[in-house]
Amino acid sequence: MSAQVDRLPGHPEAALPRARAHPGDDDGLRPGGDEGLHPGGDDGLRPGTATAGAGRVPAPAPPPEPAPLAQLLARADSARQRGAFQEGWELARQAGAAALRAGDEASLYRALHLQSVQAVRLGDLDDAAHAGVRAVAVAERLADDAALVAALNVLALAYLELGMPEEALDAVERTLVVVRRLDDHEAVFSTLSRAGTVHSALGDHARARAFQEQARDELALAGDRAGADSRFALLNNLADNLVASARWDAVAVTREQLLAGLDVAGQALELSRATGHPYREGMSHLNAGGLLLHLDRDAEADEHLAAALGISRRHGYRTLESSVLEAQAMAALLRGQHAVALELFGAAAALAEDLGDVGVATTVHLQLSVCHEHLGQPWEALAHYKRHHELERALRTRTAEARARLLQTTADLGRALSEAEQHRARSEELQAHAEEMRRHAHEDSLTGLANRRALDERLPLLLAAAAAGGQVLGVVVVDVDHFKQVNDRFGHGTGDEVLRTVAHLVAASCRPGDLVARMGGEEFAVVLTCPEPAEAVAVAERVRRAVAGHRWAHGPGSTTVSAGVATLAAGTTATVAQVLAVADQHLYAAKAAGRDRVSHGAVGRAR
Repeated sequence: MSAQVDRLPGHPEAALPRARAHPGDDDGLRPGGDEGLHPGGDDGLRPGTATAGAGRVPAPAPPPEPAPLAQLLARADSARQRGAFQEGWELARQAGAAALRAGDEASLYRALHLQSVQAVRLGDLDDAAHAGVRAVAVAERLADDAALVAALNVLALAYLELGMPEEALDAVERTLVVVRRLDDHEAVFSTLSRAGTVHSALGDHARARAFQEQARDELALAGDRAGADSRFALLNNLADNLVASARWDAVAVTREQLLAGLDVAGQALELSRATGHPYREGMSHLNAGGLLLHLDRDAEADEHLAAALGISRRHGYRTLESSVLEAQAMAALLRGQHAVALELFGAAAALAEDLGDVGVATTVHLQLSVCHEHLGQPWEALAHYKRHHELERALRTRTAEARARLLQTTADLGRALSEAEQHRARSEELQAHAEEMRRHAHEDSLTGLANRRALDERLPLLLAAAAAGGQVLGVVVVDVDHFKQVNDRFGHGTGDEVLRTVAHLVAASCRPGDLVARMGGEEFAVVLTCPEPAEAVAVAERVRRAVAGHRWAHGPGSTTVSAGVATLAAGTTATVAQVLAVADQHLYAAKAAGRDRVSHGAVGRAR
């Protein structure tokens, strides 16, 4: 699982990783039952040997006399509650195989769900997602909404940690629809809490707080029926999101809020000790340490982080250990102790690579590069920077491979998903939530424009519409000139404000109905249909003039953009990739010609 370090390269002074497992162990497990049998079928259970990447020891050979199914499930759940996740994972796997042999679908669901939950804790995210998708499918066949909610909540976390945020948002959206069919405040709490987790991990802490406040209200309505799992989840998530908020924008979080968060983390710590759950105790120490660092109470912070590290090592919680090592390293950077930070980051990098946690390893190697740079060791800094980019590429490959592996599994859910869609309009409140989640998945969080995903989805449709209507398709790619200098000179906060302002100017220069998107970094795109190519060039010129003429109250005295325009005339054909390639070529031409200008070219061949 990937810890998130949000400070940009060269600015490490407030980058504090959060504890993994954001949902606070609120697994939503339900007791077994005899809801029905389902003979045969592929339950998707993995072989008994575990992947080295998860840091898991080989699974022991099955006993000569297998334990009864109900006993295996009870022992797996007991192990989960004690934080003995390796033991619980193996027992759940055995229970799943036994349930398959018996044709007991209700028990198969419980086994798959327990397997998914504990695979997340062990860091085996592929196994967590695979078992989670199967648990969702079984819950659908059982027509058990409570089981479906629990399975989707865990699957959302697995998707998020796999680097698949769109799938995580979709899972949460489905859960918000289904949970309102239940008269169960604790289940609604779990779902709202998970929605907060996803938004917090994506950096939208205001929305995360809003979901967590709703979750707190639902937990209050549950009253005495709410268990220790849910109470801990609320406390853990509130503290975790406050640590993340302070890391993203320390000025926006007051000292009073930090002190209140520290009290919440203390309550979580007390509850974890009272229930004898070392994993939760370690997470609570990590959150407390993060809050204390922001309060400049370094000695107390060090005590909590040391306690979290000791717990993680005693109990073999290697993903938690990796998070703590990162937190300790970042604390050392805050104090200017670059040699100490270097040693801690080195240990975190070795552990992350041993776990196969590419996301964490990517982040840590970047921080190692920063440390070596501060210590005047340019060759070592360059080596870690190269490793950082190698791992970034590996992470993209891993995410693509994970999607491919899950494709067949998710295809089997088509019928169940369509049924869930028919119930989407049952609640006006849920409709509003669902629309918000859909918009967020297609919207760039910094600028409010459409994001690259939305551009990739809509551009082929606009191309086809232009061809059908005999119109010219224009694609304008806009890039902020010398943007790196803005970040380097004025800081990333000013850089973000420049991007937001440029986004506004681009959108204001376009016509109603034009698609305006942020492609990534300082690059934007405008897609439009028009009668003549000159109209697309005119739009690009309006954008260029608007930015060049803008008066900046803060930061750079002036900023310019360069634009490349590709037009596809009526009666000609080209692929989306070809149109974008021509726009990129002319963007480079505009840059090469001196910047602050527009370059245009036609694309396509006669039909």
